[in-house]
Amino acid sequence: MLSLVPGLILAAFSIIAVEFFIKHFLHSPDMLLALTVLQMVLGMLWWGWTEIPLLFREAIHKMLQRRRDGEEE
Repeated sequence: MLSLVPGLILAAFSIIAVEFFIKHFLHSPDMLLALTVLQMVLGMLWWGWTEIPLLFREAIHKMLQRRRDGEEE
């Protein structure tokens, strides 16, 4: 449940950002660069959010390996 909350918040921000991007692009293309940077930041946040569980799994695996190697000696 705890890992679901950041994903839902990130999804809400993404939907709002896409809507904001489309509205402002249609009315004033002058802000296209700023809006593109915002979308890139959201993309990096999504990538980071999807990679965090993998990093935790690798850390836990290494910790368990060290514990097992210590017990065998």
